[in-house]
Amino acid sequence: MTLTRTGLAGNHVRLVWAAGLIALLVGAAVVQANVQPPTMLLIHVQGWDPSYCDLPGVNRCQDIVSTTEATGYSLVVVYMVCGYSAPSVISHLDFTLQWGSSWGWYWGAIGNCTDAQFSYENYGDAVTLHFDWPNQPYPPPFMPLCAIETHADGHDCIEILDDAYIRWGYDPWGWDETPQAGKAEAGVECEYSCLLDCDPFSNPNVPQLTPEELHFELPQWQEAEGLLQSVESGWADQCSFDATESWVMLEITQTSYHSHDIRVKVRTLGLAVGEYEARVRETCDARDCSRIYLTVTEPDPQSVPEDDAASPPGSRRSTWGAVKDLYR
Repeated sequence: MTLTRTGLAGNHVRLVWAAGLIALLVGAAVVQANVQPPTMLLIHVQGWDPSYCDLPGVNRCQDIVSTTEATGYSLVVVYMVCGYSAPSVISHLDFTLQWGSSWGWYWGAIGNCTDAQFSYENYGDAVTLHFDWPNQPYPPPFMPLCAIETHADGHDCIEILDDAYIRWGYDPWGWDETPQAGKAEAGVECEYSCLLDCDPFSNPNVPQLTPEELHFELPQWQEAEGLLQSVESGWADQCSFDATESWVMLEITQTSYHSHDIRVKVRTLGLAVGEYEARVRETCDARDCSRIYLTVTEPDPQSVPEDDAASPPGSRRSTWGAVKDLYR
């Protein structure tokens, strides 16, 4: 009986040791599987180029441009970025590209940049694309998938929805992956936030400035101050600030890990009577802007220096009617 109990105990020790080893191996396999960065589907936007599947200067993730000031006809190219390398052979890819009301697909101008069997369905404000590779190739780490000619009437986003999926490996042992979905933005005047950078493990640092506008009315040769505040989705010390006109000066105070106070000083020194506009910009990964409106009036006669000066170079004058037209 004693030998039997000892044998059982020994078997128990061996079973525990074996189970522990299996757990370590499984854990190691899981860790190893997670080393590969997730696949990303990123959107590059630019003017039309007939070599849209082989754009000059776009050879890696860092070359992708996801914002443009341009409106009108533009070229959208979707790239698959596999991190260090493709994790296996690929057999299937589906994704939906959706755009805002100011940005649409130009009918008839869509191109397949792969050797896959290709089809799509259009839904008015979106198009779903299907890629099938019967030969199940190993894709390159950086690969153009398709190009679409679009038209943007104003500031708007185009994005890949989060229902995209990739089928990797040989069936029936393959697996599905949900890639990270990219965005792009056209008609950018100042603010932009529709982007995904090349680091799949980080989210873009998006700032938010408030209020959206500051209004000043000052006589010539006077100055005044206002306050803007910002909140960042990432680290505040990764952001920078500037003003578009020299008559606006900024004093920046970081108030927390994710916020700033921006003291805005406006000086009318040397400005002629009239209406002026400037922007205060905060740039992190994305950018936000607040508009500064200044009305310069006739000076107090006792405050005018002997020599008047013209408006400084780079300042932009406008009538009050022109400023109001911006909001019609």
